[in-house]
Amino acid sequence: MLILLAVLPLFMGLIWILWVRPKSVDMAQFAPANSLLYLEVNAPADVLAALTNTDAWKLIIENGNAPALSVANGWRQRFVRITGIGPIHSVIMSRSQLAVVVTSFGAVESGDTLNVKPEAALILETHTSERRIRAPVEGLLEKFVAATYPTARAERDMIDGVSIVQWRGPNSKGQVVAAFIGSLVVIGNSRQIVESCVAVARRRAASLRSNTDMLAARNSHDGVNALLFGYVPAENSSKLVSTGVPILIGQAPADPQFRRLAENAASKLIGSLTWTSRPFRGGIEDRYDIGIAPDVVQELRPHVGQPIAMIPPALTTDYYSISQYHFKDPLAAWQGLKTSISRRVDTVAAVILNTTLRSSLSGYGIEEPERFLGAVKSPLKTVRLDQNGERRLLVATVTDRDKLTRLFALKMRLKGTSADGSDTSVMESADGTLYVALNESQVIMGHPVDVQQYYRLIGELVNQDDKQPTQITHYVESGTRGHIVTYANDADRVRGCMTAIMRAYQREISHELDSRFNELPYAVTETTFTQQGLTRITRSPLGQFSALIPLLVPNEIPPLSK
Repeated sequence: MLILLAVLPLFMGLIWILWVRPKSVDMAQFAPANSLLYLEVNAPADVLAALTNTDAWKLIIENGNAPALSVANGWRQRFVRITGIGPIHSVIMSRSQLAVVVTSFGAVESGDTLNVKPEAALILETHTSERRIRAPVEGLLEKFVAATYPTARAERDMIDGVSIVQWRGPNSKGQVVAAFIGSLVVIGNSRQIVESCVAVARRRAASLRSNTDMLAARNSHDGVNALLFGYVPAENSSKLVSTGVPILIGQAPADPQFRRLAENAASKLIGSLTWTSRPFRGGIEDRYDIGIAPDVVQELRPHVGQPIAMIPPALTTDYYSISQYHFKDPLAAWQGLKTSISRRVDTVAAVILNTTLRSSLSGYGIEEPERFLGAVKSPLKTVRLDQNGERRLLVATVTDRDKLTRLFALKMRLKGTSADGSDTSVMESADGTLYVALNESQVIMGHPVDVQQYYRLIGELVNQDDKQPTQITHYVESGTRGHIVTYANDADRVRGCMTAIMRAYQREISHELDSRFNELPYAVTETTFTQQGLTRITRSPLGQFSALIPLLVPNEIPPLSK
């Protein structure tokens, strides 16, 4: 009897733990089936731990100015997660799963300004009762709204029997809407998207969970265990392109003709898009898999060739970015891409897309891409020396110097030979904004200042015996194979992200810390043409979190009360 009395509390405690322990759910069951973009994070505490363990965050710790961002560690975190006992903010961070959905990318032209207004919602499964989470969640939203729309006031209402709270900015131009459904919280920037998510959560509308391709992509990429998993359905990727491409070129997506052309072309060329993020060597690895129509892949693969081992080029940290392109035959790959596009879209769309392709080289003074590509071979390189400008250099290996000389002579004049005494002829455009340095082995094209700077850096590398700074090669893995690799200084993105975080905690980046960001490793991006499409792997100090986090922090934060 005594043994029974001793064991009974332990047994009851075990039953209670099994009862309150959070059980992971599929967040896709709360996302509308027509979502353009879906992101899920199944362990926010792991994301926070990964970010605070990066080399970038360690710089802030060394500077002695790091805010307390971490949740309880080790056994304490596990205890809070399993039992739900602890400070409510730690409970929410430790037990929650979250998803972000975007259902449209609206854009409105106002004079010369293009305002992009995506319709998005954050879906938070707290695995904790509404009675505990509602007040702290509303409190955080109140602080956010006070910083973003100071004059906004909370309005309470009901959506299909679900309680909501809504804040409207001046003239109703901005708003935050939150709905509470038990342990589930939906926070959106419009009432419409919150209503859509509520309908899905109450199983009155179809969810993204019914998309078998999404489930297969998540399983094949182990998205459940990734820091972040993102997905764009194949049937919606064309819509994303039709709105995203015009935004990138500064044209409002409301233009129906352009949208039809872009969406029609994309639907015949592009499939689903998948994104995962994971920790990597003191930084973050983002992997993107972009599906391409199988018949397009079959046409292009012979021209692209097999991926080759990626050997970092001779670089110094004076370079802002450099990309290497390795194709079996650059001219055949170019022509194959044009042919594949032309076969699958109507005449007007083919003309527009081919013109866009040509413009990618016209910035280097190349008006006849086929003639140029027929006289060079891989590797081709594009180099950017100035992080504050958009100028780039094009560097290619020459196979027919005479052909290139005749091509450039049509629009350029001979300026002389290289000052270093080598057999390098230098040509200049009529307006003096473009130089071409050409010899038997290499052609360099770009702004005169950049060409001269490139030659200076090459000379310095020779004097250094081509030693590779570890700052550039830090994220490069031995044996990596691909078709395109890019090395880029990511200090500005890190600086912007860290500034946003520190601003949220009423702190500033010191001059010393600001300069230390320049010591972080260069971001490395490898792009490979596969049997399914394109695989793009980027390893950088903070990954895409450096672009996402600043979006969550208002530009101005009011002083926090004690």
